[in-house]
Amino acid sequence: MNTSIMIPIFFATAMFASNSHAEGRNLTEQHVPKAVLDAFHKSYTNATDVEYEKDVKSGKPVYEIEFKNQGAEREVTYAPDGTVVSAEKEVSKDD
Repeated sequence: MNTSIMIPIFFATAMFASNSHAEGRNLTEQHVPKAVLDAFHKSYTNATDVEYEKDVKSGKPVYEIEFKNQGAEREVTYAPDGTVVSAEKEVSKDD
């Protein structure tokens, strides 16, 4: 194969691979911004089974926190400054 064609293919593949690692990455609490943690803990003091993830939405970093609270599974997405971007509550068939 022609080398001039392989080089752009290599770089395109490398860029795709590096972007896929940056998105949807699981984190420990120590890697979540303090503003996000403060907002989360203020709103959900009794949260359990907490999981943190960093993602990119509309080209901007966001932090998704999945957890259980008062018997419901929830997911709240925060901007790095602690602002809520979205919130979801999984509704069981019993609700």
